[in-house]
Amino acid sequence: MASDLGHISSGMSCDFLRLFSNNTDFVELLRFVSEQPGGTRPALGSYRAEWEIDGPTLDVLGPLLPFLDRDSLALVDRGALALRLEEMRSFCLPKEALRDISALFTQKDLLGEPSQWQAGDVEHLGRLVFSLSTKQINSIPLSVLNKDTVEQVLVGQSRWEDSVVGGVCVTQCTDLQRQRKMTQSLLRGIVKARSRRAK
Repeated sequence: MASDLGHISSGMSCDFLRLFSNNTDFVELLRFVSEQPGGTRPALGSYRAEWEIDGPTLDVLGPLLPFLDRDSLALVDRGALALRLEEMRSFCLPKEALRDISALFTQKDLLGEPSQWQAGDVEHLGRLVFSLSTKQINSIPLSVLNKDTVEQVLVGQSRWEDSVVGGVCVTQCTDLQRQRKMTQSLLRGIVKARSRRAK
């Protein structure tokens, strides 16, 4: 159960945040969590047993999932997460969590190495592709980063940024310089394809 996950953000229990989130819209919850001392990443409590964060637990966590620490994210059932990637596209990914989220997405039992991805993998991730490092994005085959696929990702990101949650996340939890760099890395496939055609 989510209550076993310990504590998120300055020692507040998951139960408290779940109760708080039941009576609050997520934007207010996001503001609340991001304003806590120690940043937005959690401190997992004492629960570190052999345990898996399964589908029902992911559903309970909802948009709090990206705020879990590395050890907790490692417990996420990859199959259950794969079924929830579309929903996860609406979540805020705090800059402190990107490396851990990226590691989760690129596990062999989820999407694997970006250098082996097909267009469908990028489309399935959508705006979540921005959790990858520049090196990982640059390893995605150029043939995968075609105009339609990249446009789909960028439109998804833009729509999310225009949402209430996205607006709060961008101002409080996003490294905008990194975001621009990731966008440029995504666009490289289109730019290189055009330059090849121009020759």
